[in-house]
Amino acid sequence: MLARVPEHAVHVTDVRRFETDGIVAADFEIVWLDSRGALRTGPARIWIPERALEPEASLPLRYQAGYEAVDEQAVPVAAEGYVVVATGPAPAGADPLAWHPIPRGPNLDFALLHLARALPFVDLSRVLIAGGSAGAYMALLLAAESFPVAAVLADLPPVNLGYQINYMAHNREIATSAWRESVPGLPGLASVLPLEAPTRAQYGPDTSDRVWFEHSPISLTHLITAPVSIVASTADMLVPLPQISKEHAIPPPPASMPEGFSADPTVVGSAPSVRLSLAEVLAPQSARFDVVVVPATTSRLEVDPEHPEVLPRSSPIPIPWPDVQWAVTVLDEGPPEPAVVHVKYAVQFDRSSEALARLLDDPGIHQLTGPKLQQQLARLAGREWLSPGCHHLQTAATERADVCRGFAAYLGNEEARQRFMGLYGEVEPELKARSGLPSPAEAALAYFIGGGRS
Repeated sequence: MLARVPEHAVHVTDVRRFETDGIVAADFEIVWLDSRGALRTGPARIWIPERALEPEASLPLRYQAGYEAVDEQAVPVAAEGYVVVATGPAPAGADPLAWHPIPRGPNLDFALLHLARALPFVDLSRVLIAGGSAGAYMALLLAAESFPVAAVLADLPPVNLGYQINYMAHNREIATSAWRESVPGLPGLASVLPLEAPTRAQYGPDTSDRVWFEHSPISLTHLITAPVSIVASTADMLVPLPQISKEHAIPPPPASMPEGFSADPTVVGSAPSVRLSLAEVLAPQSARFDVVVVPATTSRLEVDPEHPEVLPRSSPIPIPWPDVQWAVTVLDEGPPEPAVVHVKYAVQFDRSSEALARLLDDPGIHQLTGPKLQQQLARLAGREWLSPGCHHLQTAATERADVCRGFAAYLGNEEARQRFMGLYGEVEPELKARSGLPSPAEAALAYFIGGGRS
């Protein structure tokens, strides 16, 4: 099935069957272009419901962004009817720090999502992109690149790279120094500090440089046109809440933290771009921030050093999904504490299955905007849209095929076609020409409906 996508080169390395669930899984390698334009091979994984083998099968896709996924996570999702795709483990010999989603950059995920969307049994109008932590950061970048996208689930995402790295740098000494009976000052934060160096190697030493901002989701909100559900925590020590919303952040009492600790954007950074939060860039009418207080009966997320495999039972926390594009849920767990990683309590984010089903059934024609259309045409023209000067486009053939497939899926009804025609008429003739499209809107419409054939 993977070989049925001609513009992608793949090599299957392992196949597994889960007879009880009716799932076939495969590990494979995909060819992609890295941030320097070099050709590389990357590991990937897919889980496919057996019904994908039926004639005319058309299944929703869940792309798990950034991190690798394993059978225990993916098989239950595939059993619900999704095709599940994710990157695989770091290749042999790869630096595990450089392979982390943020310093690795988005190119592997871009290429893999292109392949996933090209599978003949995937319904491009029902593509869900999900991720947690750095995977949530990647999910937002993928949503900025791809079109159309039914929904984005981003749990605990870094959204401002400059702020994130400055926060780590500001608290580095504190995090790794002994505090109170020879305990590391901030053990949770200390665990991710090694990521600072490879991230600076990828984007440069100066976090105020435009490259850092341009690789931050807060600079891409005009290109993220799908419905987004974000969950953030007031207690998060790895991805502090001020980069999502300064208003909802709860400063820790001074005596509860080592002296000098700060997550305040005005303390950890001086550049305006580093101090910017998601709440400050979203249009008020497009976003809603809901605060959900963790019930007092919820267990603390504490690990017994003698039995680290035994975790407290997670409590489901209902996550609201109002009818706005940006639904941001702030989990009120109280202020940050030194030993916290992402969350203070053992919680499981429980989104409404009804809301998700509604979005998958009707992604909405308003995802196509003027900026989104121009970005997709820039991909056809071979013009870098994400931080010009950096290399993120994949091969011309895969970029064109992905854009054309997306438009063919979007233009399935008359209302969407009329919207496309109106927006296409506003595109500069030079961009139309460079993208290889005819100038009249009717001819461009026919080209995309035909799957990229004149």
